[in-house]
Amino acid sequence: ADMGWTAGGTGGTTQWEEGTPNTSNEYVVIQDAASGTDCWGPDLYDDYKVNTDITLTSPVISLSNAASAVVTWQERVDIDNDEIFVPGVDDGYLYVIDLDAPGTTQVHHAQGEDTGAWGESSAIGPGTAMGHAIQLQWRLVDDGTASVDWAGWYIDDVRVGE
Repeated sequence: ADMGWTAGGTGGTTQWEEGTPNTSNEYVVIQDAASGTDCWGPDLYDDYKVNTDITLTSPVISLSNAASAVVTWQERVDIDNDEIFVPGVDDGYLYVIDLDAPGTTQVHHAQGEDTGAWGESSAIGPGTAMGHAIQLQWRLVDDGTASVDWAGWYIDDVRVGE
């Protein structure tokens, strides 16, 4: 169950999907979630495509009683960062969307080749969002170059705490 998460963007044939990944190419194999059987990924059975620009947005999260907020999640990152063969790089971003004082703040930037395992990442939410309702939004953006064989950015076990 997606539990209120929404996928969007202009990914063409690539879209965020929830389920058990089963993607492999000559460089990387991703066939599991960090825990359980499901995670979110940008095409669970293939590499993401040129011109991907997709978002994954959380349900609304109340920070009404929070003095601070830390977002923690598990991730597998296999995003094009190789300027040697093809100019440009692709990017992954995590934004905090403040629903009470409209604004969006980038709190994390992801790039890089697959490490071969899931790993924990975290980001501190902006102080201006404390006491407000927020949403988290992951965004994967391809730079439009014709590189191939990148699995993408896989997200699992998202938590918000102080």
